[in-house]
Amino acid sequence: MRRSQAMPLRITKKLEGPDTILQIDGRLHRENNAELGRACESIEGHLTLELSGLLSADTEGIRNLRQLESHGARFRGASPYIQLLLKNE
Repeated sequence: MRRSQAMPLRITKKLEGPDTILQIDGRLHRENNAELGRACESIEGHLTLELSGLLSADTEGIRNLRQLESHGARFRGASPYIQLLLKNE
């Protein structure tokens, strides 16, 4: 049995005053972790990650999110599942 294709990651950039919002939709996994890193590298000023559309994240994805948070990124809209992963991984 073949494994189904994972939903791709979609990152949408929005500006809200001095803040840059990156809307993260889909699944954050090892295969697309670098995509999030590249999107965040170009951000100047305050970065907020809108996680309401994030369906899942593997260990590397959670580690990446935590690293971004340690560098000042803020999270909003995370589902209870994603919040649990961020606390427990």
